[in-house]
Parts: sequence; structure tokens; C-alpha cells
Amino acid sequence: MEERRTFQHELLVHMRAALHCDGVCLLYGTCELPGSRMALVLKRYERSLGNAHFSIGDFSQAIAYNTQDLEIARMLGDRAGEGRAYANLGNAHWLLGDFSQAIAYYTQDLAIAKEVGDRAGEGRAYENLGCEHDSMGNFSQAIVYHTQDLEIAKEVGDRAGEGRAYGDLGCAHDSLGGFSQAIEHYTQCLAIARDVGDRAGEGKANGNLGNAHWLLGDFSQAI
Repeated sequence: MEERRTFQHELLVHMRAALHCDGVCLLYGTCELPGSRMALVLKRYERSLGNAHFSIGDFSQAIAYNTQDLEIARMLGDRAGEGRAYANLGNAHWLLGDFSQAIAYYTQDLAIAKEVGDRAGEGRAYENLGCEHDSMGNFSQAIVYHTQDLEIAKEVGDRAGEGRAYGDLGCAHDSLGGFSQAIEHYTQCLAIARDVGDRAGEGKANGNLGNAHWLLGDFSQAI
């Protein structure tokens, strides 16, 4: 783990240096690439730096780079890129515990996905909004979002996404005391995890099923 973190920090140093050099080229007009092309290169650096800082838990710095990514996407007129930047900003704010700001960013991501006709992106935004409302204890609203996520996952043929949506629905119903409904969703989640070979997902679904049966008083099934 320590070696991985060291590698990530070294990678960040090199990426920052590259970003600085490209930025200076763009500023002084010494780069051979056209301005729009250079902006695209910078945008990719910003997103990569944001993701790298996110992976090592430096969420405040991730927010700074993803904010720059968002600004460049706007400059380029890249609406899909804007949506991804909003999603990344939402993720970082969620992990910092700033749930209301995360919801605002996820809502922007959803609006853009609808605008550009990105159904998979819509599903991603619904999933994020559902999980955010779960975190805030708004389980009824979370169920609405998870249901929309599930419908889109089925539509686009995203089996892994379908499994996650069933798992999320199970957790939300579980939290509301709807253990029988939770068991139905966890069972679907388990079947899909087995279907796609997701052993970690299979283990999580089995654990959730055991807990739900226990809460129903069905102790033999829980075991």
C-alpha cells in the first residue's frame, strides 16, 4: 500500500510539471498545437490530476482540479465533459460530508445527461443522487432515484449497474423496515453478481440477505 501511494505521489509530481509546461506554452503562444487542441490537452491533465488526488484521499485538491476541468469543458463547449466534471465534484464533496453541495453537482450532471441524450450518464447521476439521499437518511427519495437508475441500467444492458441498483434498493428498503422487499432486491442483486462473476458483489449480497432475514426473525435462513 505504501509503495502504491509513493508511486501515485511521484505520478502527481510529473503530471503537475507537464501541466505547468503546457500551460506556459499556451499562455505565451509558443505551443505548436492550436488553442482548442491545447485546451483539450490541459483538460485531460486536469481530470487526471483530479482523479489521482481523489484516489489518494486528497479530496480538497481533487475539487480544485475538477473545478478547472469544468471551466475548460465550458470553454470548449464540451457538455458531456461538463457532466463528468460535475459528477467528479459531487463525489469529492460527498466524501467530504458536504451532502447538499454534492446533490447540487449531481443534479447538474443529470440535467446535462438528459440534454445530450446520454442515458448511461443519466443512470450514473440517478445512482449518485440515490446514494447521496441514502447518506442523508432520505430513503424514500433514494428509492425513487434508485428505481430510475435500475430502469436505465436494464434499458442500456448494463448488468453490473442493474445489480448495483438492486443492491441500493435493498439497502434503502432495509433502512425503512421493508425487509421483505429488501430481500427481493438483494436476491436479484445476488443473481446478477453470480451472472457477471462479481465475487465481491456476491459476498456483499449474501451478507445483506443474511442481515435482512435476521431482522425478520428468520434466523435459520440468516445462517
